[in-house]
Amino acid sequence: MSRFTLYSIPVVISLILILFPVINPGTINVNADACGEYCECKHQCSEIIANNALVQIPAQPMNTWSNIAFLVVGLMALRRRKGPAARWFAISCTVLCLGSAAFHSFLTVAGQRWDVIGMFFVFNFLAVYAMFVMHESAKNKEHELRWFRIAVLLSAIVSVVMAIFVVDLDSTKVLAIASAFIIGHLILAVLEKTATLKEVLLVLSPFAVAFTFRQLDVNGTLCDPASWFQGHALWHVFAAWGIYEIYKLLDVIRHER
Repeated sequence: MSRFTLYSIPVVISLILILFPVINPGTINVNADACGEYCECKHQCSEIIANNALVQIPAQPMNTWSNIAFLVVGLMALRRRKGPAARWFAISCTVLCLGSAAFHSFLTVAGQRWDVIGMFFVFNFLAVYAMFVMHESAKNKEHELRWFRIAVLLSAIVSVVMAIFVVDLDSTKVLAIASAFIIGHLILAVLEKTATLKEVLLVLSPFAVAFTFRQLDVNGTLCDPASWFQGHALWHVFAAWGIYEIYKLLDVIRHER
């Protein structure tokens, strides 16, 4: 299988999931909980749920288009330094971009699952990459790089399995565990003096801002359903910035220190 084919698979599957409800509108299965969870267009939820169809596509415009931020940071990683790590990071970001856009555009169960797959894939990749960077041996780089590729591919498969087949899985807890694993390795980098505490705090700060906007959106504190200014959209932008900063710091530790 060529590299182009391998890297195209998640993109093609994402596009199919996004386009299928458009090609065959009868398959739309509106997620009522998701419709009311986010502020944007919440005033249209009763009509959407009653008709089991969307009054507009995308259903949540700002929450949909803000996912372009994930695509942008993936491309930034590829431009920064080419290699398997950059390619896999870009792939995971693309999957998350398309999956989250599908979810907020159509509010379908299928879109929600693909959104979760993308989140799992990005954080699982960063966890694998953090472990690889902090434990890489100068003597067996090629051997360890081969195992890194295998581990990332397995993490992608695990992300799909968890999101699709484990129905009652709490995605927040999974992301919390992956985040703790990543932060633990960043703390290890500080202890080993390959990164400073200031650098680690700076790369984590966008997530603090992102989470603040997300919670203000969910609890209705920062909520105007018809406004272009949406807390959840800002969550997408700052979360994208945060995952890129983590990737960039790990890249610096691996190649420049």
